Amino acid sequence: MNELREGPDYELHRLTERSPEFFDNTVGRHLESLESELAALQSEAEKLAGEIEELTGDPNPGIE
Repeated sequence: MNELREGPDYELHRLTERSPEFFDNTVGRHLESLESELAALQSEAEKLAGEIEELTGDPNPGIE
């Protein structure tokens, strides 16, 4: 039982039980972070696609 209580999952559970807003805020921050990372990855993918097109002359390499 002590091992379970020392883990981060238990701490998250306790904080969420005490304050449901904590959970909502935590989820919101994670969503913002993921959306930011997704935007950065999409931008990088578009940049790389442009570079591939410049090198190969094919706007859709690997797509048949």
